[in-house]
Amino acid sequence: MSSDATDIERLKRNLQLTFEMHEAGMMMMRQNLRRRFPEEAEKEISQRLQRWLEERPLLGELVDSRSRSGVSGDLTSWTS
Repeated sequence: MSSDATDIERLKRNLQLTFEMHEAGMMMMRQNLRRRFPEEAEKEISQRLQRWLEERPLLGELVDSRSRSGVSGDLTSWTS
């Protein structure tokens, strides 16, 4: 197998893993919202999940804003 083919396969696996991790994260947040708001119907939980997604900064925005303000640290401290 050529190096290009190997690289393409690796990129495919990484992209697939990214999608799987995103899906797992969405499922975990949905479950978290269900536990926090057990009285709400699925429609309201979905709306809360959508609002949560819309309010989250993108990683690039986090990195850019932290570097401009002189804040350093690992990524886990940025999501708190």
